[in-house]
Amino acid sequence: MIKIEYFILNKNFSNNIDFDIFESINSSKFKENYFYLKGKSLETEIIFLDESKKLLLKNKVVQKYYDKNDASVFPLVFLNDRVIKQGSFLSSDELSDILDIGLSIQQNPE
Repeated sequence: MIKIEYFILNKNFSNNIDFDIFESINSSKFKENYFYLKGKSLETEIIFLDESKKLLLKNKVVQKYYDKNDASVFPLVFLNDRVIKQGSFLSSDELSDILDIGLSIQQNPE
């Protein structure tokens, strides 16, 4: 099993393409297809921490990172219950490496 969790300080963050990619693999259809292709289950979660930080206090590792740094530590990314990145989302290349699949991005020109 692969478990990826994103801890984000609040819902008012500015979206970017790397977060959008993670949201796309967060769907049940993607997870079903991933299991079919790789024979591994994929568990993903996006945890928005509220301003009162009630959820922050429930996870001691997240609390420790926050206490040692500050809000700049977010987003905090866990892979199989270990912190693998802080301060930014996983890139498509990093997700590709973790999942051992190719990921491509299609963007509309602005």
